[in-house]
Amino acid sequence: MRTQRAAPHSSAVSAKMIKHSKNQLAKSAFDILNDLMGDIHGARITGIFTIKKPDIFMTKHPKYIIRNSISIIVLSLRKFDDLWKNQLKDKLLLNNKPSEGIELEDEIATRKIRKFCNIVVAHYADEKTAPKTTEKKIKELLGQQGFKTDEDFFLWTKDLLDKIELVRNSLQAEYAL
Repeated sequence: MRTQRAAPHSSAVSAKMIKHSKNQLAKSAFDILNDLMGDIHGARITGIFTIKKPDIFMTKHPKYIIRNSISIIVLSLRKFDDLWKNQLKDKLLLNNKPSEGIELEDEIATRKIRKFCNIVVAHYADEKTAPKTTEKKIKELLGQQGFKTDEDFFLWTKDLLDKIELVRNSLQAEYAL
């Protein structure tokens, strides 16, 4: 007796075709926004502490803790940008689209956060065949985003948290979460 084999990737294709209710997406987006706020807050506090009191981390190389904190923040912003563009802006927040979400989307684009994340966090360089991005280049990239120092970057994130929280609160109000 011959058995039939499933078509390759059939379960992956069918999984993508599953429709989710707006309430399911809203609950998920609410949880994601909470996670992002926690990630950004934790990273900004760690980054500031490392700048102000590097000895508490008992390391000879506090720059790696600072770099890690910046990486977490820019990756979180990239996630916010994806969530905003793919779910919040045009699907979930139709009745109550907060201006803070639009402002944050614009700021992420203007500051080229996605490019920075690609070069510094997701990859080792701006091209696959290029050497590792140098500390000097990372500082230049932060400078191009409008930050003179790492501390300036971390201080800027306070405003981000407020904007993400307002987006989250709008979602909560619209879907009674």
